[in-house]
Amino acid sequence: MSQKQALVIGINDYASGPALRYATKDADAIADLLEMSEYGFDVMRLSNDLASTVDTQASIETLLDGPSEMKLIFFAGHGQADDERVYLATSDGSSALPGISLDWLRERVSEADNTVILVIDCCHSGAASFRNFGVLRAMTDTDIDRTFGTIGSGKFVLAACGSNETALELSEYGHGVFTFHVLEGMMGLAASLRGTVTPIGLFEYVAGKCEEDGYRKPIFKGEQAGSVILGTGFSPIAGLNFQPNSDLESGIDSEAIDFLGQEATRLLDSYLAHTSVPFQKWQAEGYQTATRMLEPIMRWFDRIVSETPEVMTNQTFAHAYSDARARLAQLGAVSEGIFTGEGQIVKRLGAGAFGSVWEVDRPDGAKMAYKIYHPTELDLREKVARFERGYRAMRQLEHPHIVKVYGETKCPLGFYMDFIAGPNLRDFIGTNLDTAETIELLIKIAETLQHAHGRNVIHRDVKPENIVLQYDSNSMTWIPFLTDFDLAWFSSATQVTKEAFGTIFYASPEQLSKPSSRSAHAATTDVYSFGQICFFVATMSDPVPFGGADNLSGLRDRIGGWPVAQAANIFAGLYDDCTKNDPNERVKDFRTIIDSLFEALTLIRQTDLDEHIDRERFVDELVYSLAGLSDHGDRKDASFSSLSGRSQITVTRASAGPNGLEVTISIEQGLPALAGTTAEAARRRFNTNLDKALQGYSNVTRRAGRQGIYEVFLEIKDLSTTLRGVHECRSVISRAIDSIESL
Repeated sequence: MSQKQALVIGINDYASGPALRYATKDADAIADLLEMSEYGFDVMRLSNDLASTVDTQASIETLLDGPSEMKLIFFAGHGQADDERVYLATSDGSSALPGISLDWLRERVSEADNTVILVIDCCHSGAASFRNFGVLRAMTDTDIDRTFGTIGSGKFVLAACGSNETALELSEYGHGVFTFHVLEGMMGLAASLRGTVTPIGLFEYVAGKCEEDGYRKPIFKGEQAGSVILGTGFSPIAGLNFQPNSDLESGIDSEAIDFLGQEATRLLDSYLAHTSVPFQKWQAEGYQTATRMLEPIMRWFDRIVSETPEVMTNQTFAHAYSDARARLAQLGAVSEGIFTGEGQIVKRLGAGAFGSVWEVDRPDGAKMAYKIYHPTELDLREKVARFERGYRAMRQLEHPHIVKVYGETKCPLGFYMDFIAGPNLRDFIGTNLDTAETIELLIKIAETLQHAHGRNVIHRDVKPENIVLQYDSNSMTWIPFLTDFDLAWFSSATQVTKEAFGTIFYASPEQLSKPSSRSAHAATTDVYSFGQICFFVATMSDPVPFGGADNLSGLRDRIGGWPVAQAANIFAGLYDDCTKNDPNERVKDFRTIIDSLFEALTLIRQTDLDEHIDRERFVDELVYSLAGLSDHGDRKDASFSSLSGRSQITVTRASAGPNGLEVTISIEQGLPALAGTTAEAARRRFNTNLDKALQGYSNVTRRAGRQGIYEVFLEIKDLSTTLRGVHECRSVISRAIDSIESL
């Protein structure tokens, strides 16, 4: 019998829950690696219907009771929890017994002899809520952390709890994100200079890659007794001669450094041999080959330099490293006709301070945009970090009016995103929009920024070039999309920008005069920039930098022809409140901005705010104000999604009461991204946030619902059956939605 045994479990298909895409593929790939000679495990595989509760538990018992010196359990699938226990969901799980209890697994692992390693890829996996299991919820990082508080010496847990996202499976990886990086690490990228892969080394590699992808670190629990080696014999850095007592701080001698220099040259020669092809072949396939080959080479170089900085004293290594970086820059200098991993580059769409954007035709006929960082500025580490942070910010935000990104590339440095077939706001201005359409466009932009701020992301570079528009033939309106978060700063950022890059017409005064200050990274910077966007849209010209009074006067002149003077006054007052030089004097949040814009819009569309309207008209106006919808059919209920698409709102009653109109709504969020210790604790956090948002609204009462993961009903009394009542109702509901979606 082998001294190493593994049980590998992957479940895509569940009898009573949503399917996953890549869990069985993850498990098969892990099993294949463990069977390689570098690892030498005997592997038992369970997948889909073979991974029932009874069979899975029996297989775990057999493994843990066995005599092997090292035991490994890998699980890819759903994680489930109730208020008392946490489970690895099995294919036939039920509400009474969802699967394998982690409490039971912890006890069995603690009792087992020798080394046991658990690798769990299930937390937040694929929207893991089983809708018909009313008492269950998706597993959270807190569940893992609490369950495996202590597990004994020689026992390790590596768990994929690094995200607030509802799914950790990505099509561009073809795997779960966590498992993808585990596979990378096990193939040698997590190997030490001795060519060995250890549980701790694997965790450090995976944690670093998850952080690069914009997720929080996975969880690691372990108490090591002696040396624990998962795999060994990885090239090209196996067999180095380590001298722990040498004079070099890293403990690596001159012979080993010479070896690294030779190995660096060999890697680069191999790369050049495979990529030195005629131009036509380079376009068709050579470029893709080069990007695939250079990425692991660059990771190897960067890791060696990081772990052993004295290697740069070796001229052979230093020359090869410099040459490799030059090749990396070369890959960033793309041209029309080149085939990338996603398709063929068609044309250049534009360029900015951080990179160029290219149109890519995919084989299936769809189009994508590919943003590539400026290859000549790879040595500007802080700017590279900003570019990568912008990608992570866009990945963090899921909103229909924020350009969606799909995958980051390291060779060249860049990322793919949605292709928006339309002009940016600067090129669009002058299009024949009436006043109401102009305000509606601004409301959509403001709603998008409100969503970003609710997710603790500040854009910091809001300007016409970073707003792209696409015409929607169904609604016959122009839809704005916010892009280019290169200067974005969010609450988890670890570095404060030292320079201000925003266009001078739109950057706030504090960004230009005090770029490192807290105020330069606050929400009010976007408020200032949005105010200047309002000026640009209304006047079709850029504002004068820091020309507050002159700009306000010019704005009033241009909007003097609006059909309703009161709407023009509201708009001008909003501009003035947004663009105060002192950020403490500005409007504090975009919800207040949206309230003012809706009031102006209503005045443009209907001059009498106090005209009484019937119940159907009231509901139509309310739905339109919250979601940009218009449905004038006869109906009793109105159900629609919020602008972000994350919440479902239903107007369940709108009837005349003794004190005016009473409106009851329900808000249900499909899968809250909240890592509470229990489902009840999560609900308490939502309710606390909601109560705080609704302070000051004495006519609003809240009661809990019973459907889904979170549901709440708000009853709003004493509303007049007028457009003014619609706006009062919209103000309450929009703040309620903000409070829920911000968690």
